[in-house]
Amino acid sequence: MQRSQGWERKLRCFIEAAQLGAFAWGTNDCCSNVCDWIRLATGEDVYAEFRGQYADAASAAALIRKVTGAAVGSVESAAVYITAKYGMAEIAPKLAQRGDVVLFEGTEGQMLGLVSLHPSRSVFLQEQGLLYLRTDACRRAWRG
Repeated sequence: MQRSQGWERKLRCFIEAAQLGAFAWGTNDCCSNVCDWIRLATGEDVYAEFRGQYADAASAAALIRKVTGAAVGSVESAAVYITAKYGMAEIAPKLAQRGDVVLFEGTEGQMLGLVSLHPSRSVFLQEQGLLYLRTDACRRAWRG
C-alpha cells in the first residue's frame, strides 16, 4: 500500500481529531482507529470485515477468532491478519517511523497504535483517551 500525497499533514490532523472522539467499541477503539488512519493515508479500508461488528471486548475477541481463524481473539491476532492480508511489512519497532502501526503489550493488555509525529513516541486510543508511549517499548511494528 502506498500513502497518499500530504499524508504527514493528514497524520497531524488525524491525531488532533482523535483527542476529541470518545472511545466506542467497534467504531472508535484502538484497532478501528489505526485502521481509520490507514484508510485515510492509503484509501484502503483494511477494517471492513471488523468495523461495527462488535460492541465490547468479548464480542471483539469472538469476531477476531471467527475472521482470522486464530485460537486467541487478541489485538495482535487482528493486526497480524490485517497486515498480512494487505502486504504491510513487519519491521523492528526501533525502525518504525511516523504513521507506522505499532503493538504495545502492558499490564492492561494489548493495544494497537500509531507512531506519532515524533517517531520516538507512539499514540494509542484507549477508553480514557489518548496515551503516548515510547515507540521502542512496543513489541511489534508494521510499515503502515
